[in-house]
Amino acid sequence: MADSDNTGLVETTRKEMAEFSRMLEILHRKQEAISKLDTEAIRNLVSEELNGLKRIGSVEKERSQIIGKLGLTAEDLNDPRALGEKLGNSAGSYAKLHAAFKEVFSQVTRLNGIINILLLHSVAFIKQNISILTDNGNRRLVDKKA
Repeated sequence: MADSDNTGLVETTRKEMAEFSRMLEILHRKQEAISKLDTEAIRNLVSEELNGLKRIGSVEKERSQIIGKLGLTAEDLNDPRALGEKLGNSAGSYAKLHAAFKEVFSQVTRLNGIINILLLHSVAFIKQNISILTDNGNRRLVDKKA
């Protein structure tokens, strides 16, 4: 295992964390746009989100390749002793970065859950209003003759 791979793992994880931090910021703006029913902002943010996911995928692929070169397993990434054996001097930096990364990832996951709930409530609200307006489907909103 080369020192450059150790450094590469730390730097690549740092890049991935930065991408997830950007995603978190996009998700906060998306949550606000959903709350305001700002469809144009939602459309733009979904596009930003998709681009961010592509970047995250690219960096994750790079990180996975470095992990493979280093002979690390998923379990090793959470084991300080294994990290010390495989990464040497870079182990401490990586462990701190990995812990911070897990926190950002957890925040992204939580915010995605909140957005999902907001969207489900919005759909239920729309369905309820359509039902009220159509008298439970007994009345048409549009005159087909017109």
